Amino acid sequence: MAALSSADKLAEVYAREEIRDVLARYCHAIDRRQWDGLATVFWPDAHVEYGLYDDLAEGFVPVIRALYEELRIDITQHFIGNSILRLTGGVGCGETYVHALHRVPAEDGTFQDLLMGSRYLDEFTCRDGEWRISARKVAFDWLRLLPDSPGWDIGAFGINAETAYIGCPLADAGAAITNALGR
Repeated sequence: MAALSSADKLAEVYAREEIRDVLARYCHAIDRRQWDGLATVFWPDAHVEYGLYDDLAEGFVPVIRALYEELRIDITQHFIGNSILRLTGGVGCGETYVHALHRVPAEDGTFQDLLMGSRYLDEFTCRDGEWRISARKVAFDWLRLLPDSPGWDIGAFGINAETAYIGCPLADAGAAITNALGR
């Protein structure tokens, strides 16, 4: 196998950073309920397989939005971890670990904390200089359903609903990064 030139190495590093940005924007958009932004991480013709959804990406966002609204999922936080990426020209594949918290309603009207350990098994394609997900399969490795965490009215370290943005996915409106991501 021939050694990569410095220019090729730099192009690969740049592509990896672009893909990592796509992964992070997915988490940011779904946690902030920025549905338009969520749609921009997938190519419209991408195939998305999430267990509850197995179809083209163009239909994924409306299904997830309706699910979040119907189930009253008011807080989520997706953390991405280890990510292995392999690139060949304008295509790539990867496996990215994710831990996700979902605050979901319980049958008695209270809430529960659903913690999931999953992996995003992705294919990426660069079209006209832009990297997006061209296929995603989610492997759900484990989940834990726990009683709701104590309410923020209890507070910790002086943090409570009066002193912080608790359970407000859009609380960062106006922040520089939120404005930059909207471009």
